[in-house]
Amino acid sequence: MFTLLLLLIKMGALVALLNSTDQTVTVSKNVAEQVNITDPHCGEKCNVKCHLRNRSLDAFPTCLPRTIEELDLSFNNITVIEDQDVVDLSKLRILSLAHNQIKMIHWGIHVLPELESLDLSNNLLTVVPKCLMLKNLRKLSLAENFIFHIQPFAFSCFPNLMSLNLSFTSIGVHWSPMEDIAESAFALNATQAQEDSLKSLQLLDLSGTAIRSVNHSWSKDLPNLRELHIREMTVMEVLKDDLITSFPHLTLLNCANSERIHDIRTEIFENAADLKYLNFQNCNLKDLSPWNITESLTIDLRGNPLTCDCKLQWLLSDQRNLSLIRPNETFCSYLKGDVSSISLLELHKQ
Repeated sequence: MFTLLLLLIKMGALVALLNSTDQTVTVSKNVAEQVNITDPHCGEKCNVKCHLRNRSLDAFPTCLPRTIEELDLSFNNITVIEDQDVVDLSKLRILSLAHNQIKMIHWGIHVLPELESLDLSNNLLTVVPKCLMLKNLRKLSLAENFIFHIQPFAFSCFPNLMSLNLSFTSIGVHWSPMEDIAESAFALNATQAQEDSLKSLQLLDLSGTAIRSVNHSWSKDLPNLRELHIREMTVMEVLKDDLITSFPHLTLLNCANSERIHDIRTEIFENAADLKYLNFQNCNLKDLSPWNITESLTIDLRGNPLTCDCKLQWLLSDQRNLSLIRPNETFCSYLKGDVSSISLLELHKQ
């Protein structure tokens, strides 16, 4: 009798234990559903930095921690960015969405207040994305998107931008100059920003675009630009007056591999007191006229079809202020189409 009673007590304890275990499992399952532990990308241990490159994602992961400061979602299949994707990422400083399929961005107010760097390169954007305000953004890349036209006040929601990459976009593909960069493209909308122009911008990259010239109508709103990159320009042929007039503080001009540039009005550099580096490598220059250089300047002329002439002697005469990169690898020819050539260093010794 006593043995039977003991057996019943043990069986009751076992049932109670099983019920307790079922409840624990149910609670754990509910918690898992709430924090979305079942999301395969939540296995990533990312608290401050999170790298989710090349994961075949077609949307933002739903489990990103609010503490995250750097997020790399490049090389995925994301097509649209919505408010709810980023609304909780208040500490995010660096965001890379390069090499996705993004066509649209819908950002409202109070998103990404700490964002400093945004990479949207190699996507399917056709216009500069609009937002209400990203005051802390310093670096923006829209390179290799299908952007044909920069509309007026396009960057009003990035009033403190310092570096802007628009390289290898479709700007200027349409024949009319009015259809590439609008007159007030870099002006700031007074209702959104305190400044009237993008005075903070120091680096602009327009490489690989089809603009024909630097037009004062839009460049006037970039008075503090330091670096201008116009590499591999497809139709630009001449550098004219507006360049330095618009960018009086320019220190670097990079025209490398712009094979159609054949004429540079060097008098435009007379008032460029801050100019330190000119890269004309692999352009189509036959000569480069002298101008008064008062500060240290470095020039790269390698790969140009220069004509051997005494007018080129100045490039090696002023050793105090002017430095020519690799003069022994910078060649000129005496006659058009002459296959024989000599280096500028040899020319200078003659």
